Amino acid sequence: MQNFFQPLCQIQKLGQALRRADPSWSILHLQESWQDELWIREICHVCDQGPLVYAQTVIPKSTYLAYEAELSALGSRSIGDHFLFLRHDVRRSPFQTSTIRAHDAIYPTLVQYLEAEPQFYQRESTFIIDNQHSLTISEYFGQKSLQLLGLTPQC
Repeated sequence: MQNFFQPLCQIQKLGQALRRADPSWSILHLQESWQDELWIREICHVCDQGPLVYAQTVIPKSTYLAYEAELSALGSRSIGDHFLFLRHDVRRSPFQTSTIRAHDAIYPTLVQYLEAEPQFYQRESTFIIDNQHSLTISEYFGQKSLQLLGLTPQC
């Protein structure tokens, strides 16, 4: 499995990679909500052929309040292209990866927004802004998105 995750983690700007792979790519804004002291933003990368990648951004309240104008205005725009990658004071952690199966808590959400599959693949990284604020983005991939990106898991 390590060989599969390595090329997936080399894609630094997912929206741009998906746009290159399919010009019909766009972002479907699903919802935003507060859960305790965290602002949760959920989106789905889609194309004419359907949903590709479900993504969830978890932002601590202090980070949200520091950048509220930018974050609250994202809507169906990429947080990377329209906020993170425009800044020079952002560092990104290495990706953490995992395989998601039916017994995992996030699995029903993935089936709801992506097509049902025996397993999904996750990559997650944390962004540090101005050495004091952070946010974490988790992205979940099914077979359709992996094929579009030219990746095939070696199970």
